[in-house]
Amino acid sequence: HAANLWNKLGKKRVERRHEEQLERLVQRTLELIPFCDARNLANIAHGAAKCRLPASVVSSLFAAIAEAAVRKGFAGFKPQELSITVWAYATAGVAAEALYAAVAAAAIRGGPAGFNPQDMSTTVWAYAKAGVAADKLFAAGAEA
Repeated sequence: HAANLWNKLGKKRVERRHEEQLERLVQRTLELIPFCDARNLANIAHGAAKCRLPASVVSSLFAAIAEAAVRKGFAGFKPQELSITVWAYATAGVAAEALYAAVAAAAIRGGPAGFNPQDMSTTVWAYAKAGVAADKLFAAGAEA
């Protein structure tokens, strides 16, 4: 349910005065990350990015999500989940070289046919926004 909560929070305007409660939520979510599947990891990242919280509050959360996703080899991640995950990191301005490299490799492995136009454009946008070089990914995006 943590993913659903982060998703809902991302749709609301989170005020700075709630940072202490959000820090507790981040800590509890960190405890749950090892048990999250691909969809939940993507939704937590997406919701946290949409909250636009200071890096001091969410940096540990983004680090844990990246580590869990890369460690799992993105097993179970569908193209939409890959795209919203990198979108979240780019939107939040969080550096995650291993995550970006692994998502690009997974996207290239699956080929552009695995991504619908929205997922591919979101993924390519995220790499461009983050300033991450991914020539093969960009070429695959041009083919999609």
